[in-house]
Amino acid sequence: MKYIQSANSYTCPINNAGIRRPRRRRASLPFPGGVAFWKIMGRISLVVFAVTISLNMVLGLYQGHLESEIQKVAAYQSELVDERVRLRIKKVELRSKDAIKDAAGKNLSLFAPGSNQHFKYDSNLGRFVTVKKDHNVASL
Repeated sequence: MKYIQSANSYTCPINNAGIRRPRRRRASLPFPGGVAFWKIMGRISLVVFAVTISLNMVLGLYQGHLESEIQKVAAYQSELVDERVRLRIKKVELRSKDAIKDAAGKNLSLFAPGSNQHFKYDSNLGRFVTVKKDHNVASL
């Protein structure tokens, strides 16, 4: 920073200290097509703007409806996945040897023969009947 070391006061020089003359204002550019054309274009653009805004609102509401439907479908799909997992576990449990033996015994009255039993077909009943082995009877 420079200091002026004179005892006189310092003033900045003023550029163009002369008298200013008023200038004429430039003429504005004419509208291409005329003023009437641009009034019509303004009205059309306002109508297009209004239609665009209303269409945007309608599509926004529809988007909200679709998002709620997507959430419902996703919830139902997760329920189906859980049900499928539960059914697979049940299927594995039912395919075990113990479960098959229990189901055959309860539902079909089928039981594994003991060491001293054999089956004989009874034509009157239409099924096999368990007969205890007798030491005197020849086994099949």
